[in-house]
Amino acid sequence: MKATVLTTLLLLTLFLVMTIASDLVSPSTSSPLSVDSSNNNNKRNDDDVIEAAMRDSSPDEYGEEEEEDSDLSEFYVKFTVESMTGDKDGLIEEFVVKVIPSWAPRSAERFYDLVTRKFYDNTRFFWHLNSDDDMQGHRTHFGLKKGKAQKKWDKRSIPSEPLGIMSNLRTTLAFYFNPQQKERTKEGWRFRHTHIFINREDAGSQIDHLFVPFAYVYQGMKVVDELGIGWAHEYNNKVRLHTLKKKGMEYIEEKFPKCTTLIKAEVIEEEELLEGVEIEEMPVFDKFGKEEYDEL
Repeated sequence: MKATVLTTLLLLTLFLVMTIASDLVSPSTSSPLSVDSSNNNNKRNDDDVIEAAMRDSSPDEYGEEEEEDSDLSEFYVKFTVESMTGDKDGLIEEFVVKVIPSWAPRSAERFYDLVTRKFYDNTRFFWHLNSDDDMQGHRTHFGLKKGKAQKKWDKRSIPSEPLGIMSNLRTTLAFYFNPQQKERTKEGWRFRHTHIFINREDAGSQIDHLFVPFAYVYQGMKVVDELGIGWAHEYNNKVRLHTLKKKGMEYIEEKFPKCTTLIKAEVIEEEELLEGVEIEEMPVFDKFGKEEYDEL
């Protein structure tokens, strides 16, 4: 009898030992080992999230957002101008430019922003250069304003764009900069802001390595040609850009009162184009001009 009881106790003890050993070898999902594994997975997931966030972060170390090329469609801008001298004194005229973003997307985007924010309203055309006044050909300049309004945009220069898509031919517009006073930034040369010129004759081979056209005069080139009547030769090479940026309209009205006024520049729809005004042909960057550019 005693032998039977001892045998039973030994079997029960052996069963308990085997059960405990099995639990140690194969822990349940609620065991501490399982919790540690989950923590490791969570750590890996957190690292992935941080790495992705760093990869997707657009601001650079200076807090500036990366520039992106515009997906802007072609659009029209109407200029309303008033002559301030001679037989045309007080005469209000209009011309229209067509912006082609594929020529220079960043320039087109900046121009759109400036126009829609009414930056060019109530400013002046201040240079109307001729071949004998400027070796780079006939050009009409505008696009500087007074004090804080100008400084705001001077801090947001336009990054460089590819050259050679369009040439500086008659009717084209491009943002201007002084090649002798380039602004150095960590991204390279960024020096175009608000100042624009209109080419009144072909000047591609002379300036295509510097200036990037983004639009052309679509209607009213005759108006542009005559913007300088009564003041161009008298004022050329006398306007000081530094003073103009600082004092704006006050400087022009005091020292150069005959300069044509740009009353308003506004984006318009195609159905709002000028009635009865001839449409200019789009300038073509021909093979000969392209070869000249490639040799620069």
